[in-house]
Amino acid sequence: MTLVRSLLFFSAAVALCACNDGPLLSDRDGGVTGDAQLFDAEVAPVDGGDGGSRVDAGPPCVDLEPDAPTDPTQGEWESRFAVPGVGGDLPNVSEIAFGPSGEVYIAGTFDAAGYAPAKNVAVWTAAGGWRALGEGLDGLVRALAVDGATVWAAWSAQGEWDTTRLSRWDGTSWSEVAISEGAIVDLAIVESTLIAAGHFTRIGGIDAHFLARFDGTTWSGWADLAPDQGFETISARSLEDICVGGAFTSLGAIEARSVACWNGVAWSARSMPMSYWMVNQLTRDRDGVTLIAGGNFALTTRGELMEPAMEGSIARWTGDRWELIGNGVSDLFGGPGLVRGVAVVDHGLYVGGSFDWAGGYETLATQHVARWDGTRWHDIGGLWKDIGASIDENVWFVAAGPDGSVYFGGLFTHAGSTRASHVVRYDGTYWSSLRTPGERTEGIAGNVFAMDRVGTCALYLGGDFEYVGDVRADNVARYTREGGFETLGRGVLGVVNAIEATADGARVYAGGEFVDNDTGTLFANLASWDGARWSEVGGGTNGPVRALLHMLGEGADDPDLLFVGGDFTEVGGGTPANGLAVWDGESWTGITGLVGWHFDGAEEPNAASVFAIARDADTEDLYVAGSFARAGELELMNVARWDGEAWHALGAGLARPFEVVWSLVWWRDRLVAGGTIHGSGEEPIEAVAAWNGTAWENVGAGLSSRTAPEHSGRAVYSLHVHGDHLYAGGSFSIAPGEPNESIGVFDGTTWRGFAGGVSDLVHGLVVMDDGLYVGGGFARAGTGPSVGLAHFAFGGGER
Repeated sequence: MTLVRSLLFFSAAVALCACNDGPLLSDRDGGVTGDAQLFDAEVAPVDGGDGGSRVDAGPPCVDLEPDAPTDPTQGEWESRFAVPGVGGDLPNVSEIAFGPSGEVYIAGTFDAAGYAPAKNVAVWTAAGGWRALGEGLDGLVRALAVDGATVWAAWSAQGEWDTTRLSRWDGTSWSEVAISEGAIVDLAIVESTLIAAGHFTRIGGIDAHFLARFDGTTWSGWADLAPDQGFETISARSLEDICVGGAFTSLGAIEARSVACWNGVAWSARSMPMSYWMVNQLTRDRDGVTLIAGGNFALTTRGELMEPAMEGSIARWTGDRWELIGNGVSDLFGGPGLVRGVAVVDHGLYVGGSFDWAGGYETLATQHVARWDGTRWHDIGGLWKDIGASIDENVWFVAAGPDGSVYFGGLFTHAGSTRASHVVRYDGTYWSSLRTPGERTEGIAGNVFAMDRVGTCALYLGGDFEYVGDVRADNVARYTREGGFETLGRGVLGVVNAIEATADGARVYAGGEFVDNDTGTLFANLASWDGARWSEVGGGTNGPVRALLHMLGEGADDPDLLFVGGDFTEVGGGTPANGLAVWDGESWTGITGLVGWHFDGAEEPNAASVFAIARDADTEDLYVAGSFARAGELELMNVARWDGEAWHALGAGLARPFEVVWSLVWWRDRLVAGGTIHGSGEEPIEAVAAWNGTAWENVGAGLSSRTAPEHSGRAVYSLHVHGDHLYAGGSFSIAPGEPNESIGVFDGTTWRGFAGGVSDLVHGLVVMDDGLYVGGGFARAGTGPSVGLAHFAFGGGER
């Protein structure tokens, strides 16, 4: 009995058998025998449409397989897929300063600026692009100041968080000027004097409580200055007009809450109404005199419990008190938002940090940045991070540039609809990234979750992204080395978790969590591209799609089949399906029986989640994996086999309850699984397992994590087979204790890495003629920037 006919038999049997609502089941040793002569059905071609054009017409490329290298790890990462800005492992721009000729100096944590290697500090000009400052600084840069051609930087080396080094760049090289005991967090230069503020108690060989000055020769502090907490920010117009901010309540001799100023003779308070709130930045209004404070604070309370007001964090000093600007900003939960940076230019006052509302709670929705025009607040498009693990504190620095623009630094990778890697400029109307002229930047500012290829023709990508290179693609795209990125129509609105190109190049299927992109077609998490347009597939699913497998039919009696897995309970608007179904071009068949895990206290178990589907070419049996606890009456662990009539367990299964098996492939005639796998029954498994027909076993020594082999963070999200090699991508290191590389290859004996790997999660792997393509949510490949997509050229260099 063929798998097609078995599926049809199964569907009819369920419909006809009134005595049993469940699927036909088996135990670990045998299955239920069906009648192979019941049906000899002819099924309509896939999609039931008019066919459309081929996606990738061949020959030759459709029918060709990429060359398989003898040693895939021999080669190098290409510099091709960066986005404008900086890159590295978890890059961040936390400091910005300006030179006398319009130079933009940035600092923080990064390994490259554009494609230029740059260690945590770099300079950009519109004419020349990015340039490193010598060898850079070997640690987090906490503060930056520029005086002519001299650049001052306060930084902390790895493991020296209680010590800050102050270094000076003279245009040629770095030299160390001083060391502080405690952190320096802000620097300012007035009248050729460098002022340092922070949390230090000693600097340059003298005792100084959180504030000190350097005249080029000698360090000195302020007599009788003994704050109860450190300083976060300085605003200095002259040596007789210096203001500091933080979370202090006293300067020693006087009480001062969060803000105080020095007039050349004495300190005076500019106190916030309430204690212990934080001021992160002080700046001056357009008059150059009036003090403006940004931070995390409230000026009033509300209700009988005297809770802090919902609004706050940006205020102006009126001469005797603080007053909110435009009713301040608020966070998502109804508290004062966090403002990290403030800049005042001709076209308004700009704030950046972590907040969701401006002008009052639930008044104007914003994405971490906003502009005040003197009368009301404006949303300017937002800054957000869409690579790797995302947090709300996306904006870390805001600075007014000499060109009248506002510069922002932080963790973000998007500014409005503009790709910008951690630093961006806003001129009052448009966002613009900081590019090196002529530099090719084809990175993907987002996450690539799925990859597939058609022969050697083209690479297909799906995920959560707007742009690929400079092309607006909306979550799905096509890539060729010769032509670069191409759109597939207008893409889809929502996340693409799975992508499957048919072997003949006729169609590309996308599955995920999406609807149509305003084309008038209502998708339900599943769509088909025929080379000219998108089509819905049989009404789709009622939940996310996570896995796709397409099988070409061999004739009219053996139609194309599309297997679909995910988190759904129905397909086609009413056909039951427990996370698994098959579309034959005309109708759906739900493959029922999978049941998810049962939380303690819950009345019903979770629905099954299918993340991977594989087919045995010899037996046509279907293997599925994901997160589920049962198949019919069989208790199993996250992986199962369906023979067209009945479910079977595979030994003790894989992983633990509520963990996930993410990927399945066939390699050397064995089924291999990857995921958050820690074992099979009592047998330890390190992220990748192979089925030997009786039990699951480790593939080589398995894959580890940065800290220890059993670390829960390591996982394999993607497996790919090419030639005689097994490729794995995810979040892991090749050996215990080594840095995570997130990508490796197994030759049958040993796991090996790829020249440092990538900086974060890998979700897709595909070998093409010119090398290995890697997709995920990372910002570095090898030692250079590569965002969302990376390319390892086999044999070394570009081919």
